[in-house]
Amino acid sequence: MYAVIEVGGKQYRVVPGQTLRVEYFPQEVGEKVELERVLLIGGGDVSLGQPVVAGAKVRAKVTAQGKGEKVLSFQYRPKKRYKKLHGHRQPLTQLLIESIILKGRTVSKIEERPATKAARPAERKAAVKKAPARKAKPKKAASKTTKKAATRKASEQ
Repeated sequence: MYAVIEVGGKQYRVVPGQTLRVEYFPQEVGEKVELERVLLIGGGDVSLGQPVVAGAKVRAKVTAQGKGEKVLSFQYRPKKRYKKLHGHRQPLTQLLIESIILKGRTVSKIEERPATKAARPAERKAAVKKAPARKAKPKKAASKTTKKAATRKASEQ
């Protein structure tokens, strides 16, 4: 079973056991969070909310607080000696999705899915044989300028 949730104005598809980095939550590390903006629950029967699914929640645990990658913003106006460089690191919260709840029914285990071609890249790489290495090409004869110089010397003698 999976759910589509809305957190911080963004939508995420989550399954139990997944870790997720979202906009900052003011909770401490280790605290439990219930996300009530569940837009869709899928897997088997699909429940589509309008805009949210009634009685659906996603329970998560805060595992870390931190900052995202640095984003640089550079302003420049030509011929005016105007340059500004700004940096920003968005505060983020890392969540561990523990369970999905729909009308009292709780799903907390990760469902086993059959292996697909995309899930087995190592097996495909082993099956592909490597092409033999190419032999190095022999160097070309002397360039035209060297030939001209050689003919001049021969004609001068």
